[in-house]
Amino acid sequence: MKRTFQFTGKVSEATDDQNLAGYDLLKVIEISNQRDGGDIIKQETEDDEIIHITFDDGSTWMGRAAEFPELFDQDPNNLPKDRDGAIEPYIIPDNIAVASGDRDGISRAFTKILKFFSPQKEIVGLAVKKSAELADRAIQKDPGLFRLDQGFNKAKINEQLPESDKPYLLFIHGTGSDLSGSFDKMVKQNEGGALATYS
Repeated sequence: MKRTFQFTGKVSEATDDQNLAGYDLLKVIEISNQRDGGDIIKQETEDDEIIHITFDDGSTWMGRAAEFPELFDQDPNNLPKDRDGAIEPYIIPDNIAVASGDRDGISRAFTKILKFFSPQKEIVGLAVKKSAELADRAIQKDPGLFRLDQGFNKAKINEQLPESDKPYLLFIHGTGSDLSGSFDKMVKQNEGGALATYS
């Protein structure tokens, strides 16, 4: 989805030390108000682009353009529209509310610098694949195909199943489960060797 963000500030020259590995730096904006000579700047983005913010207190935020509106309490699922239904830019303020140790518990962090990055095409597929692998690894600690003996002890199959005169019985469990979680009752019922028919 394309989104347009509107800021008040000045476009700054990008330097090599601002680069992000695997991404192309599109634009750097120094936030300032109109009294200080700031211009109205509109930046169109794709949801998979990255926005990096540096605040005046030295803290930073970095995330996808799709998540950016939430930082300023705006709904990322609804594009702003005018009375006629035409899509308008997200008007981004120059500060956000943050928790603090003050009496009221809230202070303001002012946006200082914004950087916009676009993912390089050749790494997008690799990044998606790697993200999926990490997610699978977090859910399934030891994924794969296993052979079970009559005691339901697992042995990982790395190449191919051994030949057998008996039929194979294939157990398939859900992504968020495991062998014992899905087939615990069957394991207990097999104490008498009920599954001996299968290889």
